Amino acid sequence: MPKASGRGNAFQEAGHVWLSGVKDALMLHQCIYFLARSETIRFRTLQCFVLNGVIFLGSILLFNFAVEPALNVLKRLVQEEEAWATDFIATSFSVLYKVFWIYPIYCISFVLNTVMYQEIADSALGFLQRAPVKSTPHLERLIQETWRVLVNLVYLLEMYLLSYIPVIGPFLYFVHSCWMASIYCFECPNHLQIR
Repeated sequence: MPKASGRGNAFQEAGHVWLSGVKDALMLHQCIYFLARSETIRFRTLQCFVLNGVIFLGSILLFNFAVEPALNVLKRLVQEEEAWATDFIATSFSVLYKVFWIYPIYCISFVLNTVMYQEIADSALGFLQRAPVKSTPHLERLIQETWRVLVNLVYLLEMYLLSYIPVIGPFLYFVHSCWMASIYCFECPNHLQIR
């Protein structure tokens, strides 16, 4: 019976932690407090918005709503016996666009976002504790984030390959996706405790 009680307490504690996270995420008034008081937080938030919303998302939307429809119009203009060529061109262009534009932007965005998020977290923590927080040198942080990008790419490749295992592949893919997302739940508190 003690094992069942222990599991029940673990699930109850996990549920409590999850609800605390949801509650913290919905406290938008605290965001306004930090945005109003910190130039660093305002500037880094604007940079994140421009990087993610304008450049990265804009590149994806440009391809989906301008380039891809233009290629589809080109396909309709070509005669049926030459349709394979336009299919090949459209597929090749899509792959090249993603490999040489979207994925590099994603990697750069990943590294820059983590640097900017850390500066936002450091500034907010400094406001809460009223003490300056020692920051990591930019080069060291860049090296750490580049390493994280490489580790995450290997992990994503592993997840992708797991999805091809018959029957249990999609389940393993889902579990690994959850694990990858959960890593970030504890990253900032652990990083700040190490300092």
